[in-house]
Amino acid sequence: MYEFLYRFWSESVHAGMAMEAVGRKSGAAVIRPVRHPEQLQSAVQHAAFLAQDLAKRLVEFYAPAKWPQLQAYYMEKISKRAKELCSGPLIRAPWKDTTL
Repeated sequence: MYEFLYRFWSESVHAGMAMEAVGRKSGAAVIRPVRHPEQLQSAVQHAAFLAQDLAKRLVEFYAPAKWPQLQAYYMEKISKRAKELCSGPLIRAPWKDTTL
C-alpha cells in the first residue's frame, strides 16, 4: 500500500507525468505548478482510507471491545464527509483549457 501511495503522491515531484504538465490556457502555453491542487482530492481519499484502515487494525488488535464505539464515532462524525469526498470533484482549479 505504501508503494502504491508513494508512487501516486510523488509522481509530480519526480516528473513522472512531465508531458501532462504542459498545456494551453486562453491561447498561451502554460505549465502546471508542482503543487497544483489537481490531484489533491485523490491524495486525500487515499490517505483517509489508509488512516481508517490503520485505525481499525489498531483498535481490533489492542482494544477490540472499543470497536463498536469507534464505528459509532465514524458514523456520527466522519462518514458524511467521507461520502462527499468520494461523490465527485470538490476542488476545481483548471490550469489549462480542456479543448484543443
